[in-house]
Amino acid sequence: MMVPDKRSVVVLLSAGWQPGGAQAPLRMAVVGASPAGLSSAVMLAQKHHVVLQDASSLLVHMINAGLSPYKDPELQHWLEYQPLNLRATLYPWDAIQGAQIVLVGLPTDYIDWAHTVDTATLDHTLEQVLTISPQALVVIESTVPVGYTRTRMAALQSSNLMVCPAALRPGKIMRDRLRPKLMVVGERSSRARWLAQLLSDPAQHAPHRVLYCGSAEAEALELLRQRFLITRSVPTHEELARYAKKQLLDLDELSQGLQQFRDLEPVQPAPRPAAEPSPSVSNAAHQVRAVASGPQSMIFPAHVAMA
Repeated sequence: MMVPDKRSVVVLLSAGWQPGGAQAPLRMAVVGASPAGLSSAVMLAQKHHVVLQDASSLLVHMINAGLSPYKDPELQHWLEYQPLNLRATLYPWDAIQGAQIVLVGLPTDYIDWAHTVDTATLDHTLEQVLTISPQALVVIESTVPVGYTRTRMAALQSSNLMVCPAALRPGKIMRDRLRPKLMVVGERSSRARWLAQLLSDPAQHAPHRVLYCGSAEAEALELLRQRFLITRSVPTHEELARYAKKQLLDLDELSQGLQQFRDLEPVQPAPRPAAEPSPSVSNAAHQVRAVASGPQSMIFPAHVAMA
């Protein structure tokens, strides 16, 4: 394991990083019992102490009872039969206080009339997390607009934010967690490599490819991946180059990520909670489907489309 840079060493030491040694179990929090949040919590609870927080009492009770809110057989199997150091709670303080790593997997809804993603709840949550546990490394797994992470780091005056899109397919949540093909980490640093290793260790095999890139590139790749799963279309090199120039993105990093998409299977309808859905659980495929039904000239989701 490589030695972290000075910017990262405080966060990593507080998270139990041991130079040249094995990773000790961490105190981790996951905010949001969405498919991304719940699957992260289940996977990481194999090796770490994980507390999952959600505002829905129904989801909290189901998870604590070993029941999956989503129709994903593999996720249900892990919750019911595998030994996990996992509990769910309604209270943010209970989950976040003392946590060394906080993963935020809140759903973000697509706003049709505004052609953007609603991040109001996510904005509040990130501020709350850093207020309760300012030294924690906060990992954003939610789907967000391009430039979101960089903007929030400036607004919150914190360098402890990192984006690492969940990259899950509905109905194959745990399969994609345990046997990932591609992991995109939105930072080029030693702590990014440490995070990738941390997230890969509980998986059944390491990702075929880990792409370290800028936060905006990671956000753009997740939006493109979701649209690809719906439309099976990949922008041409000329379209991608024009988009990268407009958004000030690294064309090579976008191209590397797009090369991995063709191995993905088409998306199925998003998993619905087995019980009554709560406001904290949204249909992630809806925002992509709404974009996919838009003008044929729009090669990217509306909130990152080229004018």
